[in-house]
Amino acid sequence: MQIIILIILLCLGSLVIPKKNLIQYLIVAVAMISSLFFFFWPDNAYDLYRYYLMLKHYDTLSFLQAIGLKENTLGSTLTELSVRGYVINYKVYSLFAWLISKVGLYQLLGVISCAIVYGLMCKQIINLYTNEKMRKATVIITMIFCLLCYNVINLSLIRQALAYAVFAYVLYWDMVKQKNTIWCFIVYILLCFVHSTGIMLLGFRLLIIVYKKISAVPIIIGFFLVYSAIPIVENLLVKYKLSFLREFLVKMVHYLVDRAVLDEQHVSLKATMLYIFLFLVLLYFMRYSRRKKEYKDYSVFIIFILAFCIPMVQQADIFNRFQLFLPIVFIPIIMELLEEFLGNKIISIKIKQHNFQPYFGIGLMLLGCVVIVIYFIGTCNDSYLGAQEFFSLDNFMRNGNMYGPAYWKQ
Repeated sequence: MQIIILIILLCLGSLVIPKKNLIQYLIVAVAMISSLFFFFWPDNAYDLYRYYLMLKHYDTLSFLQAIGLKENTLGSTLTELSVRGYVINYKVYSLFAWLISKVGLYQLLGVISCAIVYGLMCKQIINLYTNEKMRKATVIITMIFCLLCYNVINLSLIRQALAYAVFAYVLYWDMVKQKNTIWCFIVYILLCFVHSTGIMLLGFRLLIIVYKKISAVPIIIGFFLVYSAIPIVENLLVKYKLSFLREFLVKMVHYLVDRAVLDEQHVSLKATMLYIFLFLVLLYFMRYSRRKKEYKDYSVFIIFILAFCIPMVQQADIFNRFQLFLPIVFIPIIMELLEEFLGNKIISIKIKQHNFQPYFGIGLMLLGCVVIVIYFIGTCNDSYLGAQEFFSLDNFMRNGNMYGPAYWKQ
């Protein structure tokens, strides 16, 4: 309930904050949401539980051991084996986790991760607000969209959430502003050493280069063959001993084949509803926006992601987790459209005969209100209220000492 109340209060507060204090308000909002993770002590149903357990073992490593340049002496428990695997394949995250373990305040893992993700969303909004001289209403509506359409509890995934957020932020500067392209690709590559999702996103980025040589149609068709293609590629990687890339393919095969048959796997209805709405927003943007040419490659990248989601309905984990990526990557598009709507006073536009744009625009605004509210209510029911017990002060006092209670040793 604390999360729900905080999000609602932040949305309401944004409506009355003076324009001159908008940036400060966004920063305060990020700080308040991030502070929730000081009091979130989950059980083993959440990935954050596993990441907290791993910090104890990271604390036993030296710097060189943490980045895999020196052999470690970790044992053979499941958690220690996980740390071993991360040190080999995910060196950037291992360094991040090692630094936090040395501080000794394990809550910082969740707090800093949340601050990075929400901070990048805030930074993107501020950049567009100041550089493009956008209206206060544009900032407020976008902020409310982010608060209602981004599930705070999903940040317990840590590595995947960080990879998605950083990639989405850098993608704008790479493909829209076309600045520091080399540095952007360096960041993309580093994200591959945070989570295997980074490899997938980098693959989508490279597909944009291919798309410029051919067209989007064969690439989109190729997404529907992913189930049959990935096991073949995995065998080739085994043959040529490309272990790092194989780690990514092994995980994909696990999700697509092994976990796909689990009875409890099901595609989120609210995620499906959000993706369809965002797809309609993208269609409107690509058809009517004044800046559609500037965003052409950026828009095609998003189309590739949405097209990839279609065959992923057979694998709920992959499909549902794009909820961590799409709201962030849509921030620039939503702000650009809002600025055009507000600038043209779309509500007062005369509905001319044979002019579909006003109908489509007004319809999207109404649909957006309904979808976003329903999405937030769904998130409250299946996520925020379910995590309520792990935000209690009593739970924090009992489990806050990482080395003490048996709770953390199970």
